[in-house]
Amino acid sequence: MTEMTKTILQALAGIPVVPVVKINHAETAAELARALHRGGIPAAEITFRTDAAEEAIRKFIGEYDQIPPMYSALKVGGKKLYELA
Repeated sequence: MTEMTKTILQALAGIPVVPVVKINHAETAAELARALHRGGIPAAEITFRTDAAEEAIRKFIGEYDQIPPMYSALKVGGKKLYELA
């Protein structure tokens, strides 16, 4: 298991529920992040089912740390995360 995988699993280990969220209006994303966090839910997966999804994810940036899923094409150390999984 890679260090990145270990880091992600450790971060997710204490989270009993990770809601899957469909956001229709990006301007509501930051408040949603704060509400989830206040309610004890420190993680959420935002789906790309609406045109607002990409902007909504940008609005989460800076609110709280983000951990991309291991099946992401995001690169770490020159390798895609799904190659490190």
